[in-house]
Amino acid sequence: MNEATTPLILIEGDNLEVFKLLQKSYASHIKMIYIDATLHIVNDFI
Repeated sequence: MNEATTPLILIEGDNLEVFKLLQKSYASHIKMIYIDATLHIVNDFI
């Protein structure tokens, strides 16, 4: 993969399932994974 020409990828899904898919093709190419665990929570914690 060429960092200068490879676009960023945004994936929405179950963490474990997405990691399994990414591991096959991108294991040595991933520099960062950001997980926003509160994305689909509907409860108000305040």
